[in-house]
Amino acid sequence: MFLSGGGQFGLGAHSGMIRYLEEQKRGFDWGGGVRVPIVPGAVIDDLALGDPTIRPDPQAAYRACEAASAKPVAEGNVGAGAGATVGRMLRRHTAGGMKGGLGTASLRLGDIVIAALAVVNAAGDVLDWRKGQIVAGARKADGRGFADVVDVLKRSIATPGGGDGLVGDPALRSTTLIVVATNLTLTKTELTKFKNLLRDPRCSVLVSHADWWSGFLVFEGKAELTHSANTDAETLRLARRHIFSATTRRRSADWDQYDRIAAADRRVAMVLRPDHIYGSALARMREALAK
Repeated sequence: MFLSGGGQFGLGAHSGMIRYLEEQKRGFDWGGGVRVPIVPGAVIDDLALGDPTIRPDPQAAYRACEAASAKPVAEGNVGAGAGATVGRMLRRHTAGGMKGGLGTASLRLGDIVIAALAVVNAAGDVLDWRKGQIVAGARKADGRGFADVVDVLKRSIATPGGGDGLVGDPALRSTTLIVVATNLTLTKTELTKFKNLLRDPRCSVLVSHADWWSGFLVFEGKAELTHSANTDAETLRLARRHIFSATTRRRSADWDQYDRIAAADRRVAMVLRPDHIYGSALARMREALAK
C-alpha cells in the first residue's frame, strides 16, 4: 500500500517504490523472469500548506522503502502526514486549523491482530468519540480554544445573510486516508461481505418452532453490533439483561454471574431493526399481536 502527500504530484513518487520492489524481485510473476509489483496507492492534497513545489518524488519513495522495518510506526507530521492539517473548513470565520498527521492503532484478539493507520487531513474537527469533545480542529478567531465548526455553521446560517459567507468560504481540498489490516486470512468473498456489513449492515434471523412444520418467521433489517468500542457500559448492560430475560424467560439469581462473565468476555449484542417480516407463521403472529 502506497500513501503519500503532494496531491496529484505525489502520485509520481509511486514509481520509486515500484523500482525498489522490482529490484527486490517482489511482485506478480509475469513470466520470463519478470515480476511486476502491483501496489494500490492514494495521496492527500496538502499543496495549500507551505511551498507547493516541495513534494515527494520517486527518490523519496525509494528511500522510504529502504527505511521500512518492523519497528513501531512513527506518528504525527511524518511520512504521508507531513503536510496534513485539520479544521481549515471555515477560514473566514475562524483563526484557521492546526496540524493533522498520521496515526495508528491496533487490537489483539487471541492470535488475531487488527490494525488501522490513518492520515488525517480533514476539513472539519477531530472529536474524541467517547466524550464527544474536540481534540483538534478550527480555532477561535482570538486563537483561544476551539471554534467548533458545527457551532459556527449553525450560528452563521441562523444569522440573516450569514449563509452567504459560508458559500464563499470553500474548504481546502481535504482527504483522510485509512488503511485497515489484519493477519486473519479472508477469501475475496468473505472480505466483500465484511465490507458490506460495515457499509450497510443487514441481517436475516430465522425463527422456527421446535416442530418445523408448525411454521417459521424471517426477520430482515439493519443490524447494529453493540460492544465496548461503540457503546457505553450501561447501555451494554441493559442489552445483556434483555438477552438474558428473553432466553431464560424469568428473573434469575444467575443474572449477576451472567453479567460479570459477559462483561469480562466482552460479548457483543446484535440489535436488529426489521423492515421486512415474512414466513408461514406471519398470519398467526398478526393475530396474536391484534389480541
